[in-house]
This record gives sequence, C-alpha cells and structure tokens, in this order.
Amino acid sequence: MKSLFRIIFLAGFVLGVYNQSIVAQCTIVGTSGSGQLFASNCAPATTIVYYDFYFNVMPPNPTYRVQYIWGDGTTNNVYPAVQSRIIGGETFYYLRVELSHTYPANGLCEYEVMIQIIDNGSACLDSRQVQLIGNWHQDDIALANGFIDITPEEEHVCEGLPLLDFQFVDATHFSCNIQDNPTAQKPNHESRHEQFVYGTDPLAGQGIPNLFIKVGTAQRVVYLTDNNGNPITGPWNVDPVSGAIVAPYYTQSGFFEGPIVEIPVDPVTGAYSLNNTYPISFDGVGTVAGDRFEVTVRNWNVCNPWNGSQTNPNAGDANTDDAIILIVDGPLANAPARDDHCVRGVPGSDQHGVHPR
Repeated sequence: MKSLFRIIFLAGFVLGVYNQSIVAQCTIVGTSGSGQLFASNCAPATTIVYYDFYFNVMPPNPTYRVQYIWGDGTTNNVYPAVQSRIIGGETFYYLRVELSHTYPANGLCEYEVMIQIIDNGSACLDSRQVQLIGNWHQDDIALANGFIDITPEEEHVCEGLPLLDFQFVDATHFSCNIQDNPTAQKPNHESRHEQFVYGTDPLAGQGIPNLFIKVGTAQRVVYLTDNNGNPITGPWNVDPVSGAIVAPYYTQSGFFEGPIVEIPVDPVTGAYSLNNTYPISFDGVGTVAGDRFEVTVRNWNVCNPWNGSQTNPNAGDANTDDAIILIVDGPLANAPARDDHCVRGVPGSDQHGVHPR
C-alpha cells in the first residue's frame, strides 16, 4: 500500500511540475526590436529607450508586461496594450514602449539595458533586446580611471646652474576608454583637447630669472621672466602655434598660453598621443633656492568640451594639473654625501646638477 501511494504521489508530483512548466511557457511568438530615441552619454547619462514587439499571430491577451532591466540595479515594468495597424491590407499586432532613465553621476562608464516580455510569469527569450548606454565621465574622475597629470611633478635644478630645453610631459590618463574597459562597446574615444599654460601661480620674489621657452615650429624664443625673475605678462607678439611674429596681444590668464590642440587617437587601439611642453631654458644666473616656475596643463573632453576659441577658451571648464621647476640648495636630502653634488649636466636625472643615486 505504501509503495502504491508513493508511486501515485510521485506521478502526481511529476505531472504537476509538467503542467506548471507548460503554464509558465510563453504563449506568444513574434519579432522584437529596440533603439534609443535620445542619449546624453555624459554622467549622469539620460536615455530614452524604445521597445517594439510584433506578433506573428493575433495575441491571446490584450496587454503584456514589458520589463526594462537598466543594469544599475533598477528595473521598470510597464503593461502596454496590444495595438494594431494595417499595412498593405494586412493587419499586424504589436506592442510599443518608450521609457526614459537617468544613470548615477558616479556610476560605471557603460551599462547594458535588457528589455523583455514577461508572459505567464516567464521571460520570453525571443523577445529580448539589449541596448548599450555610455555613462562617460570627465578625465579627472578616479572612479572611471581618469586623472590629469603633468610629469615630473617637480623638476629640481641646483641654484646657479642652467637648464636647457627641458620639457614637461602630459601623462594624463583618459577616463572610460577601451584600455581600461577592454570589453566596452561604447568607450569614450571622442575628441580631447589639451593646452599648456606657462608661468602660472607665480610667487612674489621667487621667480626664476630670464626663463624662456621656444615656441612653435619656428622655435621662437619667448622670455617669460625678467632679470629679477618677475613674470612677464605680455603683450605677446609670437603666435603660440607657429612661433611667427604677430600683432601684440594679451591672454585671458595673463600668462603665455600655448596652443589648444586635439589629441590624436588610434582608431584601432584607442591609444592617445599626448604632447610635451615647449622647451624651457634659463642660464641659472641669479637663481636661489626656492625660486620656482609653474606650468599648467588644461584638459577638455566631450563631457567638459572646449568652446573652440584659442584666444578666449573656457578655462574654467578645463580639468588641470600643475608641475614646477624648483631651484634647490644642495645637497639634497637624498643626494650622496660628497662636495661636488651640484655639477653641471648630469644626464638621466630629473634633478639637474645632482648626481644620480
């Protein structure tokens, strides 16, 4: 009797599971489609995603649940009514949904949106659609692997010694690019713009005397400080791009502003080719420890775009980083204990006139 009861129970259980499986199956067949009516790719990105589903035959229900899974932990369910339209004398039945969504300002660089129909409690697999949304950031956002960097942070030169044709390097790392997101299908490889500004944030009485740069393809010499190290604030008569002589002009910042240039990007690898500053030199006469000269790099990307003006750029929207040339009094704390630690022209060191360790 117990064996018979067990057989009947198991048979009933299997049949019940089978029936539930059938009930949970989708009762619709058709073709789905989706797209974006609008997308602002900069964080917090906002998008409007539409979803269509055309039934192969007249559907059994007047409404269906359409589910949007936005990829940021939020989900929306909507219940659109089945509509009909006549094309070429034939009646077609379909659903149409349009939903907007805003992603977190501090969110990921890219999100995958999945849209599907839920019928009888089951997701209809052939109804699924995927849309990719960029949520790009400015280039100073660490969360997106972005940072602005001009290097070295400090270039040390011993007092009284010269510096010849030294260049700072833009070592900025752009956010939301394919190098950090190798599987991304919507990386931010839009145009970036870069500018170096020379002599920023001067300190009274602590300038480097007779400092000059070589500007443009002509390598025109432009002095940025006078005999006492005081900043020269213009007017300038040298074109910042070519180095050609032009009508005198002043800059917005009061410092010499290099050209704003677009950063080239390799279309295959997504790698950017950043620039160096113009060569910086001085003869060292009259320098004392604590004298300094600062250079600033400005960065714009699609999320804080350059306004297109070379002479009146939107500097307040740029992300920046600074670096300085600093005159030091030897010996430095990390220099060897020897009398000739300040000698001319030691190659391979970022501390000019200082023996390498």
